[in-house]
Amino acid sequence: MNRGGFAGARKDAAFVVLMLAGLALAGCGPKSFDEMSYAEVKEKAAEIAASCEAAGAHYPSREFDQCMQHEIRKHQYDAEQARRDQLILGAGMSDAMSAIGDSYTQRSKIPVP
Repeated sequence: MNRGGFAGARKDAAFVVLMLAGLALAGCGPKSFDEMSYAEVKEKAAEIAASCEAAGAHYPSREFDQCMQHEIRKHQYDAEQARRDQLILGAGMSDAMSAIGDSYTQRSKIPVP
């Protein structure tokens, strides 16, 4: 009967590595405007303006203003969603690490013949 041992420890280590990789990737989401520096906000505004121009909404026009507002709201939503995803992943990692710790505790209580 396999009681965990080396194979179980390797599975746990692989799981931890995968979780850390997931956490790193989750941190790659967009920043909210509040989290950006002034230079980053200017750069993002220029990107949004170029996107609106490319979509046919030319400055100055009502369509351009609407496009800018829409894209700004979309960016903020995406940043908030990324933040929520990070929190969910962090909670999941915490639960997983607790489960691994509990697993090691249970393994240590198994008598060795």
